[in-house]
Amino acid sequence: DEAELLQRLRNREKNSIDEAIRIYTPYLSTVLYHMAGNSLPKEDIEEIVADVFVVLWKNTGRIDLQKGTLRSYLAAVARNFALKRINRKQIGRASCRER
Repeated sequence: DEAELLQRLRNREKNSIDEAIRIYTPYLSTVLYHMAGNSLPKEDIEEIVADVFVVLWKNTGRIDLQKGTLRSYLAAVARNFALKRINRKQIGRASCRER
């Protein structure tokens, strides 16, 4: 259950992050593939998913399951990272065209 996993993450239990990665990677990858389409290569999506788990590890104390599920929190973090990455790529392409 999410509350138990979050508590284990907060306690820095040995395999808790591995369990979170195992449980949520397929979901986050699917969310990102559907959201980004062809805007991001597979490598970028994999990097974003990895970054999401770094954020999870660093911010376990700030996550409030009364406000939403751990799954929805992770999806929101992933979407925000993806949007930033897409915007950076679009800005980079626009500046290349201007030259």
